[in-house]
Amino acid sequence: MPKRCLCILSLTFLLKSAHCNKEYIGETKQQFSTRTGEHKKAVASKQTKKLALAEHSVKQGHKIDLESASILRRCENWRQWRFLEAWEIDVCPDLLNPEDGKFLPREYLCLTFKVKNNCL
Repeated sequence: MPKRCLCILSLTFLLKSAHCNKEYIGETKQQFSTRTGEHKKAVASKQTKKLALAEHSVKQGHKIDLESASILRRCENWRQWRFLEAWEIDVCPDLLNPEDGKFLPREYLCLTFKVKNNCL
């Protein structure tokens, strides 16, 4: 019997500032280590127009804790991935991302508010 291949379409991940509670929710179809390496280079080269993490690092003088980067979600389905990424962005209490759950259907916004404020 052939082994089943689990093909992951996308990852949603979390990066944190090392000096405050700010968090960045990202997504990638690449290897996780490849994408975090790109973030590391962007922060080191101060690409503030391209990346909110770099902007935070430069403006606030904070380092980004890339060693504690973690995968939040793994998805094969495109719609599921967009929804879950938007969910994670919207429930994050201290977000660095420039957008805040813009792909999340309006019906879910009251739930994310409750999660964010520990009301569930």
